[in-house]
Amino acid sequence: MNEHKKKALISIRKAKTSLEKIEASIENDTYCGDIIIQNMAAIWLIKSSNNKLIEAFLENCDTHNSPEEKKAEILKFFQLSHK
Repeated sequence: MNEHKKKALISIRKAKTSLEKIEASIENDTYCGDIIIQNMAAIWLIKSSNNKLIEAFLENCDTHNSPEEKKAEILKFFQLSHK
């Protein structure tokens, strides 16, 4: 596993923990503002993980595609991230 994937995995694990805390906060009827901040942090962690996975893709994962196919794949990632 390359360094980018290791960092992505760390972010995903942190996001998983954050989501569990968010779930508990909602169940405990915690102040909505606090839950929103926790939720935004989890979203940031997932986005961070995704960025690391894109870096891994660019450096290691996409060795069989032509430059045109690679460009199309990257464009697809960014289009999906903006939906």
